[in-house]
Amino acid sequence: MLKAKIGKYVREVLKFPYVDIRVLSENNPLLLEPLFAFEIPEEIRTRAIYVSQDGNGITGWVAYHGKSYKMDDSSEDPFFIEGVVGVRSSMTVPLLYRGEVIGTFDVESLQPNAFDDTDLQMLESFADDVALAIHTLELLSVEHKETAFRSIEKVFSDSIGPLNLILNETAFFPLDDLHRDPNYINLGEVVTSFTRVREYARQIQSAFQGHIASLTPDLSPELSSTDCSNYPMLRDRRILMVDSDESVGRELSRLLFYYGCTVETSTSGFGALKMMETTDYDAFLSDIKLPDMSAFTFFKRVRCIYCKRFQNRPLDSICAPPEEDPCCPQVAVSFIPFIFMRSFGYDSGHITTRAAQAGVSKVVFKPFILTQLLESLKTVILKGEQNR
Repeated sequence: MLKAKIGKYVREVLKFPYVDIRVLSENNPLLLEPLFAFEIPEEIRTRAIYVSQDGNGITGWVAYHGKSYKMDDSSEDPFFIEGVVGVRSSMTVPLLYRGEVIGTFDVESLQPNAFDDTDLQMLESFADDVALAIHTLELLSVEHKETAFRSIEKVFSDSIGPLNLILNETAFFPLDDLHRDPNYINLGEVVTSFTRVREYARQIQSAFQGHIASLTPDLSPELSSTDCSNYPMLRDRRILMVDSDESVGRELSRLLFYYGCTVETSTSGFGALKMMETTDYDAFLSDIKLPDMSAFTFFKRVRCIYCKRFQNRPLDSICAPPEEDPCCPQVAVSFIPFIFMRSFGYDSGHITTRAAQAGVSKVVFKPFILTQLLESLKTVILKGEQNR
């Protein structure tokens, strides 16, 4: 943006045809690196120029002395080194910030004596503004890098503990005993290790969520119109999403990350049900086409788990009617925070109609419409909280 503004000003207002702006290199304080150039050939723009009163042309001389230089005729100037073919006159001024040279501003013309003292004064005044703008950009760049570093440092420090625990837990798992005796297995050790690893993984999830809550992120275009403060009920919620397409889960995680939600995903109904055995979720999203069971059957099994928990019954207890339709005759839970996902088109299995009759009140469409997704989650989470 700064380059565009400078270019517009020097070409349309000042009418300068050739412009070359350089700044001191961060890695080599004597090297003048190209920053902006207008109508300067690539081989000239990228040519190395150093801060020196000899051998580096007018630009090097100006940077060395911190003084402006007006060349009236290149054929008579001792410092001139040819750049743009046919250049006859130029003005070069230092970019100064608080008296220190931070770069150079060079303007050239194909005509001899193209610039007078008024032009030089105008360029010096404009160069002061350019120097201030460049310095501000450098400060913003440093601040951005510092903020990014602190963010990474915070996430790393919060995550390193659980990650080390995972490494230690898996290191103590009796793999050597399994290699020596394939039939050896200590079920208690397996259950304990997996339970701990799951807990450590969720500590890492929480670390990320806690960190994002302390920041004001740069929202993507689809998020910028939706104020996160309008959805406080989504903060610290755990959502289970089921879809055979893994990219859908990644997209949902990306969208809801800014709202403080943790999204866990499964590519099958059976896998999601196994996850429910050890974890409570605040909401469920399921595609209406699952690879291993009908979406309506998956919903009924989720409802069955809710009923058993409400009645303090073991999850492996037998339901009546039997497993092919695992719904208690008298449903003990009146509402499940459940949302179906579907693509635009005809619902040949009438899943959404049957689900609505069974108590599923929300359907969202893929690809996600953010406001619809947020409002649907808001509704089911708040209603689920009331029923709980």
